[in-house]
Amino acid sequence: MELVDLDQPLCIRSDSEYLVKGMNEWMKNWTIEKWQKVENRDLFHRLDILRNKRTAPTVFKHVKAHSGDIGNDMADMLATTIVDAKVAFSTNVVTSK
Repeated sequence: MELVDLDQPLCIRSDSEYLVKGMNEWMKNWTIEKWQKVENRDLFHRLDILRNKRTAPTVFKHVKAHSGDIGNDMADMLATTIVDAKVAFSTNVVTSK
C-alpha cells in the first residue's frame, strides 16, 4: 500500500477472508471498541492508517486460494518459501551448536 501513489486507486486481493472482512466490514466497530480482542491488531491498525491517508479508493477483495489467480498463487509461493527458509535456518542454528 505504501508503494502506490496516494491518488491512484488500489485493489488489494487476498485469500484471507479475515483480512478482507476486517478491512471492509469490521474496521469501524474495531475502532469504536478500541481494538479489543482483534487478532493482529497492530497490522490492521497500520493498514487502517495507511488507507486513511489515501485520496483514491482502496478496495480489499477476496479471491479463492489455489484457484489459478496468478497474483495470489505467487504470493502464496513467496510466503511458503520464506517460511521454509526460516524453518531451515532455525533448525540449522539449533543443530549446529
